[in-house]
Amino acid sequence: MCRSRIGAPEDALGKGLNAHVISNESFQEWFQRRRLAKPFLRWAGGKQPFLAKYGRKLPRFHGKYIEPFLGSGAVFFYIQRTQARPTDALLGDSNLQLILTYYAVRDEPERVFAELDGIREAYLAAEDRRAFYEDLRAGYNNGLPAVEPAVFIFLNRTCWNGLYRTNREGNFNVPHGMFKGDPAFPALPDLLNASASLRQAQLRASSWENVASSATKEDFVFLDPPYYSDVIASDSKYGREVFGLEQHKKLVRLLLDLQRRDVQFMLTNSAEEDLVRMYLDNGLYVEHTRVPRSINSDTEKRVSVSEIIVSGKPPLRLA
Repeated sequence: MCRSRIGAPEDALGKGLNAHVISNESFQEWFQRRRLAKPFLRWAGGKQPFLAKYGRKLPRFHGKYIEPFLGSGAVFFYIQRTQARPTDALLGDSNLQLILTYYAVRDEPERVFAELDGIREAYLAAEDRRAFYEDLRAGYNNGLPAVEPAVFIFLNRTCWNGLYRTNREGNFNVPHGMFKGDPAFPALPDLLNASASLRQAQLRASSWENVASSATKEDFVFLDPPYYSDVIASDSKYGREVFGLEQHKKLVRLLLDLQRRDVQFMLTNSAEEDLVRMYLDNGLYVEHTRVPRSINSDTEKRVSVSEIIVSGKPPLRLA
């Protein structure tokens, strides 16, 4: 089957504001689809459990939504579902292939689904699904930095726990997952709904500093960087670059700048003592929570863990 491979469009590299227009469907259909959109990717540390428990803590805002560590986009889709008004967004990630996949789902969801469905059928019919996966993974790596969005989604849905990990050469090296039955893939309505929400978004393959620094007073910035607990555990699931204490110091400077400019923000991370102390010592508000995490290979150890919510204002107390 002939599949489409895409390189980096101007929008993905952040060279211009997205002016994507709604077309080929009624406004009412678009509005309804936007309210149904959910993540079409699995992602290590995805925010669905957090949102189920703490979604009401997200502040009200009148500007755009900004997320510099996009991942599965769970918070973005949640906001699109729950806000009364359509919300413009700036979504960024340093993972170019991830952003290109979002770009394709936004603009050509039917094509992406048709290609993904062809891969899915071949995979389910394969005598050796692991070998099928490894062959497709090798082809994906050989084509980098360009990406076939359908292949990206397939690898994400069939790899171990939705991880995106690369080796020193930048090649995706996550093994095939372990499934009791057939792995789940997004259906056409899932991609159409995601596309509707993403039409409100400008997409950027860029550093978190570049994405977050553009925020203005009416905006809301949500930051979910790689968890410090994973750095301590020497876990490289998030790629080659380690997001350690020095990066969190840079984050503190960014958050203090946002606070001075009266920009609302929320950051989530693991609750290591030195990390908590650093945020508190800089006058930021830290709330402790417990949220389920599902990235441990031992299902017996997939329990709730301590996390923190960092903001510039006293935390909202839920009834």
